[in-house]
Parts: sequence; structure tokens; C-alpha cells
Amino acid sequence: MEMHLDYWTTGYNGSRISYTPKGLAWLDTWGSLRYATTTAFLASVYADWSGCSAKKVETYKNFAKQQIDYALGSSGHSFLVGYGINSPKRPHHRTAHSSWADSMSVPAYHRHTLYGALVGGPDKDDSYTDDINNYINNEVACDYNAGFVGALAKLYGEYGGDPIADFKAIEEVTNDEYFVEAGINASGSNFIEIKAILNNCSGWPARMGDHLSFKYFVDITGAVKKGYTADDFTITASYNQGAAISRLLPWAEAENIYYVNVDFTKVKIYPGGQSAYKKEIQLRIAAPESMASWDHTNDYSYTGLDGVTSGKVVKTTYIPVYDAGVKVFGNEPGSSSGSSSISPVTATFDKYNPEDVSATVIYNGNTLDNIKNGTDLLVKETDYVVSDNTVTILSSYLAGKSVGKLRLTFDFSGGNDPVFTITITDSSVIPTGDLKVQAFHMNTAETVSSIAAKIRLYNTGTGDVNLSDIKLRYYYTINGEKEQQFWCDWSSAGTANVTGAFVKMKEAKSDADYYMEIGFNEASGPLSAGKSVELQVRFSKADWTNYIQTDDYSYQGTGTSYADCDKITAYLAGNLQWGIEP
Repeated sequence: MEMHLDYWTTGYNGSRISYTPKGLAWLDTWGSLRYATTTAFLASVYADWSGCSAKKVETYKNFAKQQIDYALGSSGHSFLVGYGINSPKRPHHRTAHSSWADSMSVPAYHRHTLYGALVGGPDKDDSYTDDINNYINNEVACDYNAGFVGALAKLYGEYGGDPIADFKAIEEVTNDEYFVEAGINASGSNFIEIKAILNNCSGWPARMGDHLSFKYFVDITGAVKKGYTADDFTITASYNQGAAISRLLPWAEAENIYYVNVDFTKVKIYPGGQSAYKKEIQLRIAAPESMASWDHTNDYSYTGLDGVTSGKVVKTTYIPVYDAGVKVFGNEPGSSSGSSSISPVTATFDKYNPEDVSATVIYNGNTLDNIKNGTDLLVKETDYVVSDNTVTILSSYLAGKSVGKLRLTFDFSGGNDPVFTITITDSSVIPTGDLKVQAFHMNTAETVSSIAAKIRLYNTGTGDVNLSDIKLRYYYTINGEKEQQFWCDWSSAGTANVTGAFVKMKEAKSDADYYMEIGFNEASGPLSAGKSVELQVRFSKADWTNYIQTDDYSYQGTGTSYADCDKITAYLAGNLQWGIEP
């Protein structure tokens, strides 16, 4: 056992497990965290045994803590779903994704949070992509969690901890589960043919829809004035995936409002694949042939369909859906008393990258009286703005709220009052370590043939550190893939002792697709506690074509003196000590 644990920690007979730059003991591409955290569990158990070599107890315990810390986010990225900073949002897990179309791309987010699942983990360079298609790094499995849970139990016994506040399994519904999409297949002076698709995208829970129907409402006032009745209209379907269609049925007979009932009862519509979750009908409503014209544009259910042609469809609340006769989506005519709705009903706001958050409102004849946070009223034009059907909650308001869930109630004049849940995060947490970086640029022009910066690196700890154990990363966009070259023009550690390497990021960001990794060789010596080392570095493309540096992540702006720069990251023995990665 000690031979095994030594191989994972200090090494055995000159052989040692590989470590990522940020400190994960890395064995294999598939499930790298599984091996590290299970070994952490074994190390914890063995270190507690009286037969463990006394001098190795702390080594094994420290290893266990380090590996679990890595899994929980010490590198700046949690690998535990639903926990910590930058935790996985799109693990490779069919039920958490909850696709009604049996597709990894539909929807483009996960409808459920698989709390507590440990994903496979990063590659040997700490790179990781949170994507459902990335089954190598982002899959979850029982054996991934097994040893990890044992190690957590051990560490909880030593360090304690608090459960997630208000944790419960009941989730908020993030999308309409049933709805109709519709468009105009064809139209003439006295008829209209509607292409309508009935959708079952249920997920709370996913469930069978074999009693679904919808109503299409029409206004036949023009025909009545010419002496016709509802019985003179004909209802046909040029294409039908199983629905029974009615004649025109009265809704508000005194107002000449009628409807066609399209009933898919006994047709199994369920969120189980492309052909399973939706059914289509092409419904034609025609006035009598002897009636030269009939205005279908004033029909209640025609609202929002004008111009939706050529096979296109749009989601509409003016064609209500029913499950066994109970309305589950949309609104019926004449109901300013009907409920208003908003979409989406959830959003995320990051204090570090603040952006306004918007929702689309369907008023259904109601007005938005105000928006409430509990009993507190938001101030229009200060906290939020309204433009037609869009309500925007301003970032200036959200920035002042605490990290967690903010529930805003949209108070309408009638019907239900939907709740907009905004999850507030803060990705600006800077690791507390023993290093600090200051910097400024020697050329601040927008377009430059070489990027040049002065960097000052501080040892803020209480003991000396070896410069050879330190790496700095400067993030930028290459603006055209070319070979690149690096120079250190001056350094208090000795110009020849400074190294530079170009690394293409596996997951490109809008402001960074490369980083320059600056290091030091063994001859650079130690950096004493409280002391600093200065560097003057630059890099360019081999053909001297330009960079656009003003949109680069690590660009520091127009300052001409040293200032703290948390966008140049610093690592000590692979562990992030300073800065925020893009």
C-alpha cells in the first residue's frame, strides 16, 4: 500500500504519477478525477491505520486534502455539479439534460441539476470543456463518485462544513411543457390553412401526453352579417398525424366567436425523440364558396401569425392547449382576465461580468403594474426598463444584490403573477496565495506588431519560493494563426533565466485564444519573502503581422506605472496563487 501511495505522492523508486500544472495527480484521460479522488480516499484510510509509517501520515493526509480541494475548485473551477465556483452545467448525462428530442443539442442547456455528481475531470494540462458532447472529461458515473464520497466523509469529519442553504430537490420549471407552434400554410379570399404543431416538452417530470388537444378560435361576424352560420363553414385537413377535428363550435356565440377543436386523444405524444414529442396538422377553415371574401385576420388565434409563411412556424399563446380538457398552455379569447406570462423564467447574472437581464412578456390584455422583490418595489427606469414586450432588469440593480437566487414577481393587473428567478454569481473570487502580479504596457496602441509589457512579481508569503516553480500566463487573441517568437529584454532575475512558451487554449474565449506562459529556469534562484522580481517581455508573430491588443484579456490599459493586474495569472508548483483565468 505504501509503495502505491508513494507513487501517487512523493514517488517510488524514481517513478511518480504525473501532475497537472495546477496539482491534480493525473493517471488517465478517462475519469482522471475518479483515480485521484479514490486514491485520496485510500490515503485517508491508510493514514489512520496504526501500521502506517509515522513519517508518511501527513504526506498521505495532505495528498488527500489537495486532491479533494482540486475537485471542489481550488484551481478556479469546481468539478462537482451544483457546487462551488464555475461548477459543471452540462455534464454528459441524458436525464439531467432532459432532451425532449433525444438530441444532445436540444435544448442548449440542462433542464435539471445533477447535484453532487463528479465529472470525469481535466486533461493533463488542466484543460476542461463543460460540454455535453465532451464525454471524456464531462461524463458522470457511479464509480466516479464512489471513492470521492468516502474521501469527502473523512474530510468533513476533520474540517466540518455547511450544507447548501435552502437545498431541496424541487426544481423550477424553465420552459413551457406543452405549446403549439403555428404558421400560415396557405390563404385565399375566403379560407385559411394553418400549419400547427402540438409539442410535448414536459420534464417536471417528463410524461405521456395521450389526452392532448388544442383550440383554434375564429370570428365569423363578417359571414353572419351576410346571412351565413357556423354550419356553412367547412373544416378539412390536408395533412394530419392522428387528430380528430370538429366542426366550428360556439365559444361566445353572441359575439360570433367559434373554435375548431383539434383532439389528439389516444395519440401518444411524449418527450422521447424527434418524431415522438410533436404532432402536426394542416388545418383548413373555409367560408362558403358563395361568399366572395371572409376576413380571417381578425381571428383571435390568427394573432401573431401574419407573415409567418413558407413552412415557418412560431410559438403562440393564442392557440391554447388542453390535457384531458384542462388548459395547460395559452389563453382563450376575451380573457383580459387570462394570465400573463414571461419567457424565460430563469436567468443568471455574474457580478464580475455584469450584463442586463431581459425577459419577453406576453400581456394577454393585462398591464404590468410593477415588479417586486419580496415586498420591495423596483423603480421603473432606475431598476428596470420596459420596451414593448421586453422587460430588462438593469445590471446596476442586480450588482447590488447578494450572491444566490433573486426572485422577482411580475405584478400584472390580472391573472397570475409569474416569478423571474435570477441566479446571482460572482466569478471575481481571486485565489488567496503567496504571489501577486503588477504590470503595465510599454505600447498601448490598439494595433501593434509586438505586445510588450513590464511585469513585477511579488512573493507575498512568509517563506522563500523557487522562481523555477513559478509560471505566469498572459492571455490574448492571436488575430491570425502564425508562428510566434518571445523575448525577455530585461529581468532582475537575469534575462537568460526567463523562458516563454506559446499555448493555444483548448477552449477559446472572445478575448483570449492563446496565452504566453512565462517561466524561470533553475539558475534564477529563490524569490525571498516580501521581495519582487521584474520582467520586461515582448512577443510577436514571426512575420510581424499585427495583433489587436485592446480586446485582449490581459491588456492592462493605458497606465504607465505598475498596478495590480488580476488578468495575468500566477502559479506556484502548478497551483493558482494570483489572478482570474478567462
